[in-house]
Amino acid sequence: MSLQMPQHIYMDYAASTQLDPRVADVMAPLLGQFSGNASSMQNPHGQAAKRVVDQAREQVAQVIGALPEEIFFTSGATEANNLALMGISEYLKQQGKTHIVSSRTEHASVLMPLAQMQRDGHDVAFSDLLSCGMADGALVLNEVTPQTGLISIQAVNNETGVINPLDEIRDGIKDTGVIFHVDAAQAMGKIPFNVSDLGVDMATLSAHKVYGPQGVGALYIRKDIQRHIMPMMHGGGQQGMIRPGTLPVALIAGFGEACRIAADCLSGERQRLENLNTLFRAELDHAGIGYKINGHDYGDDSRNWRVPNIMNIRFPEIENEWLLEAVDGVSFSTGSACSAHGNKPSHVLDAMGLSAQESNESVRLSFGRFTTEEDIKQVAQSFVTAINAITALADAA
Repeated sequence: MSLQMPQHIYMDYAASTQLDPRVADVMAPLLGQFSGNASSMQNPHGQAAKRVVDQAREQVAQVIGALPEEIFFTSGATEANNLALMGISEYLKQQGKTHIVSSRTEHASVLMPLAQMQRDGHDVAFSDLLSCGMADGALVLNEVTPQTGLISIQAVNNETGVINPLDEIRDGIKDTGVIFHVDAAQAMGKIPFNVSDLGVDMATLSAHKVYGPQGVGALYIRKDIQRHIMPMMHGGGQQGMIRPGTLPVALIAGFGEACRIAADCLSGERQRLENLNTLFRAELDHAGIGYKINGHDYGDDSRNWRVPNIMNIRFPEIENEWLLEAVDGVSFSTGSACSAHGNKPSHVLDAMGLSAQESNESVRLSFGRFTTEEDIKQVAQSFVTAINAITALADAA
């Protein structure tokens, strides 16, 4: 079975990145031949598979400043977020620390487990945001009480690209015993993210957000809190029984290689993406198109608080559904791929104070490693053409 890909310029990297050919080269031999079970150490096939997994575990650990034994492979970021939150739930109850602090702009795979934890007796406080969409460190810390056992804040928002002040939050809870979980799915490979420097206790990672394969992710769990995590599944003794199950060797190998590549090209790639971001906006400005960036805008020091590859952009009086139909030759979205079904306004933009109308005038453009300047110019022209056509129709009505 073959998949015929459309000849569109891809501008939905925040939903999923394309597989880097170097990653595919690492995976291909493992997919093309029997690789064995990494838990079956009594035979050469299993031993070879374990060596591949061990190397990948080291690569993932290295890119975030962790120990290899602190990396637990999962099926993706959704499972990792669920394992982090639901896995620590019982321990928090036992300690009488049933108060949790988070943000309303978190990914659905954090918000839904938190809702379940509320039903199970936890008290979840959602911190107010700055108007730019950033979690205010002071406001997050103001929510902390003597009963707080967990803070869960994403490193980078998946819809706006806003970077949250993790170091400020960590400094405020140092020596309190509060467990700090960070959803870093959109951060790895885009900004420096070191769990040791940040003092993070658990971090969620995703392979397909860093040019690796879909179907694999990881949860970093600091060594001294692993004993407090209750597994969500029960089976064999793999991965310390925290996440049992036969490991997908080829996917894990691809994840490891993707992390290695990301670490090598982090600084140079960020500058290139900043240039593409600036170019897109310059093209719109030159064409006289009005727009507003949702989230931290560039200017002053704001470039330090938003990743350059995610743009949540509002075109006043232009419905995003119209743009999805009218913009030719471009793959983009109105928001998170995990929340894109239905016509509900973005919960992220709603939490930032945008009206339903403003949210429905917003789209997310996200680009990455394989996006060129020519791509950006073509995408900008496609938007200009579509917006002018929609405006002309509205004026004629």
